[in-house]
Amino acid sequence: RNYIKKFPSSARDLANYGNEMPKFLQESSYIEEWPFLRDLAEFEMNFWKMFHTDYPLVESAIIDPLNLSETRFSFENIILHCSDWDVVSIWRNRESVAEDVEIDWERKTYHLIFRNDVTVHLLELSEKQYTLLFTMQSGNTLGAALVIVDISGEEVQDLFSKLKSQKVPLASWDMAG
Repeated sequence: RNYIKKFPSSARDLANYGNEMPKFLQESSYIEEWPFLRDLAEFEMNFWKMFHTDYPLVESAIIDPLNLSETRFSFENIILHCSDWDVVSIWRNRESVAEDVEIDWERKTYHLIFRNDVTVHLLELSEKQYTLLFTMQSGNTLGAALVIVDISGEEVQDLFSKLKSQKVPLASWDMAG
């Protein structure tokens, strides 16, 4: 009721009515008792957005390995999400009885949300893998992102192996310059 009072709807379609919910929750007194609520609402919005996104038709890209460091990637069909809370576990157990669920309340989480078929998928990332992708999403080439982010070669290889094996639609590559 408080949300409706603060953000009255003038639209007949309520599909995007919750866009201000994370902000509302962050500024509300609810956050004192449930500090994860804003992150949970943001995750739910991201999941909903990906669920209602058209299935991406991504073709395999031919990448010149000699110029890989100058490659920019398109993040059009994925969403990066991080949280100070394990909101994915909270979200997955939303219909469970609270006493039956164990949640690590101190665990920060990093996920990539995507669709490569009719299902929305979550790919858990390390903090450094998330930071690398976030840096690339900000417009940096792979080479520039690798200079900015302190990440090992093994972790980069693991990241791109996961992206490939999970068929993450991170294609739509274009060469810088």
